[in-house]
Amino acid sequence: MLGNIVGGSAISLLADQYGRKPCVIICTLLIGITGCFMQFVKTYQFVLILRFLHGIFFTGSSIAIWVLGYESIPTSLRSYATFTYGTTWVIGYCAIAPIAYFVPNWRNFLTVLSVPCIVYGIFLWM
Repeated sequence: MLGNIVGGSAISLLADQYGRKPCVIICTLLIGITGCFMQFVKTYQFVLILRFLHGIFFTGSSIAIWVLGYESIPTSLRSYATFTYGTTWVIGYCAIAPIAYFVPNWRNFLTVLSVPCIVYGIFLWM
C-alpha cells in the first residue's frame, strides 16, 4: 500500500513533466520485470521491496493511463469510458481465478501474470 501512495504521487508528477505515454511504457515494463523477479526471491525482505516497487509502478501506470484516456475522449463520452474502464477492471479480476487454478504455484503464477506486461510494454514502445 505504501508503494501505491508513493507511485500515485511521484509517477503522476513525472507523467505531467515528461509525458504520460513514456511513463506508461516504463511503468508497464517495470511492472513485468518486478513480477518476474519475484519468482527468484528467497527472502521475505526482498519480497517486500519488490512488492513496494510493483505498487509504485502499478499505481503510476494506472493513473497515467486513466488521465491519458480521459484527455483523448470527448466530454460527452466520458461516462461510457468510465464504465468501460471499470468493466475491463472487473473482467481482469475475474480472469485471475481460472489462471490461478491452472497455475497453482505462486511463483509461476506471478510470472504468468507479469510476462504480458513486458510484451505490452514492448508493443507500446514500438
